[in-house]
Amino acid sequence: MGEDKMIKPYKNGVTKKLLLDLIKEFDVGYVDTNLIWLQFLEDVEYVSKKDSSQSSIQDVLKDSSRSILATLIYRLSHQVSLVDSQCARRISEYGANLTSIDIHPQAQIGKGLFIDHGANVVIGQTCVIGDYCNIFHNVILGSKNIQNNETKKRHPTIGDNVTICGGCRVLGNINIGNNVFISPNCVVLDDVPDNTKVTIVNQLQFEDNIVKNVLPRQKLEIYGIVPKWRNTLIIEGSGIYNPTVLIKCDAHIDYIIDYWDKNKIIIKIKDSNIDMSLLKKNKIIILSNSDKVIVINCFALTKVII
Repeated sequence: MGEDKMIKPYKNGVTKKLLLDLIKEFDVGYVDTNLIWLQFLEDVEYVSKKDSSQSSIQDVLKDSSRSILATLIYRLSHQVSLVDSQCARRISEYGANLTSIDIHPQAQIGKGLFIDHGANVVIGQTCVIGDYCNIFHNVILGSKNIQNNETKKRHPTIGDNVTICGGCRVLGNINIGNNVFISPNCVVLDDVPDNTKVTIVNQLQFEDNIVKNVLPRQKLEIYGIVPKWRNTLIIEGSGIYNPTVLIKCDAHIDYIIDYWDKNKIIIKIKDSNIDMSLLKKNKIIILSNSDKVIVINCFALTKVII
């Protein structure tokens, strides 16, 4: 199908005629056109409320952004996937080539999807997204698995009212709760509870610049710190050797290093009822050999660890 042929119908805005043209072009005769259009209009209404540059549904449709086109094409391909997966993939690939937004037709997305400044967004096959979610450019909702196993859930489940900012990677069969805000460029590999803000790790890296007569060694790097269970923190990184960990917190916290190897440190906090939110705005200092890393806003990862 030539791109020019499909551009003409929406040069002056996205209308139901574009949906009918797509159905005709891909020879689809077994979908509920009215249902697809109503689902799409729910997305458009949400966009009109969230996007301050567009004050009405008519403005959004007239603008015919790549995000709106990608959403309409997804709504169509998803309905088609229920009866013809090959045709659905052809529609999906057309949409990805046209908009640079790749949404697998079998992904399950609730009402009110808003892909803001959409480009280079990837939403995987087994991904589930709730209602009224806002996804920015260059976001991947993907899998950690190298081998493709279509019978297994490999992609994240996203709750309602979630915002995922530009450059994020949310990977694997994990659960992101309701009302979660994920800041730009975060890599999220673990479950995130409701009403949580995930922030990229901010860290200062200090190195000993004195030349020594020793063999080269791996520099200490800290990728991030993840809360596990009720009273456990896992510090992910590389180049860790005989570490010391200092938690600088307003409240008094008793803790020990329970385990360490070159890629992680497991911290056990003696109070099993500790409120992990106490650590969010405080410093954690990791020392190993002559290297020091200071981590602020620890509930995130900056590097994929498979």
